[in-house]
Amino acid sequence: MFAVSRLLIVALTVYSRQIVERGPYVVVSTQEEHGGTLLDILTQWDGNWYRLIAERGYASPMPPVAAAFFPLYPLAVRAVAFVVRDLQVASVLVSNGCLVLAGLLLIALLRLDYEELVCRRAITFLMFNPVSFFFSAAYTESMFLLLSVGALLAARRGRWFAGGLCGALLTATRPPGLLIAAPMLAEHLIQWPEQRDGLRRILQPRLLWLGLLPVGLALYLFYCYTIRGDWLAPIHAQDIFWKKTLTWPWQSFLWPQHFSPAHVPLYQAIVAAAIALIVAGFFLRIRASYLVYAVVAIVFYLAWGTLDALPRFLSVLFPIHLVLALVSTRWRWLYEPLLAFSVALLAYCTILFANAYQMT
Repeated sequence: MFAVSRLLIVALTVYSRQIVERGPYVVVSTQEEHGGTLLDILTQWDGNWYRLIAERGYASPMPPVAAAFFPLYPLAVRAVAFVVRDLQVASVLVSNGCLVLAGLLLIALLRLDYEELVCRRAITFLMFNPVSFFFSAAYTESMFLLLSVGALLAARRGRWFAGGLCGALLTATRPPGLLIAAPMLAEHLIQWPEQRDGLRRILQPRLLWLGLLPVGLALYLFYCYTIRGDWLAPIHAQDIFWKKTLTWPWQSFLWPQHFSPAHVPLYQAIVAAAIALIVAGFFLRIRASYLVYAVVAIVFYLAWGTLDALPRFLSVLFPIHLVLALVSTRWRWLYEPLLAFSVALLAYCTILFANAYQMT
């Protein structure tokens, strides 16, 4: 599924650029920085910032906006670039390597509860989700997916130190990594009655490992203070350059701010489908910790007044792909239509991304 989905994305990217007129964001997406090659496209938009950070770090003369991009991904890119001697190649290798590992961990996690067909279909829907190309581009999505699944798999197996360590790395990847605390706490509450511990044992020593979760974020904020004198540099960068403000989730969904009107219906459809699938997951009785993770994440992502980047943020929520797998195995006639619709959306979104239209 990894190989087939990546080949589809590469084919769509290469051939669409021969027939589709360029969008209005060629300059800002930096597609032409090295001649508009496939590597340029896979390292455009946010990927350009991660590449610059990997090369130069966060200190001046890097602009303040760089602080909004967290350090674990560019550190990994820099480490791989030490071997391959090319930051663009290193970015693509890190993203795709994380995606393969995330798929392996996810299928191991799902096998704890589900039959093989469900597990494999969940991986299929993951690899062919409408914005799956972000997993192979110079973005943090594949790393975020890897660490979030790793944290929950460790918690399921009772390895709470490993789970806390994954969570710490997750918060050094993107600030929403802190959300992993909710499903991990829910997992503890699920396991507590299963172990037949008394009420007095609900507060167990393993919960202390959850204290590791904010360590990655705290270390990065301390670093920002040492180089810029501002503990909250990432938050200030978000406020200035993306103009995100706290608001009610339904207002973000119905009346998004600072966002291209042309993409509003597409993004609303993707978000609405994700919400519907999470509701279906409740009736399909997927594990409570997975439901908690999906609900908390969707509410958080919709609380900032915009739909910008919502499809890729939702693409890392594996419970959505799990629900699609369960629906398609319970009602087998739905599998082909659901997969075909997902692939069609993937083709459309890939073409937008490849040809300098706003798809970030």
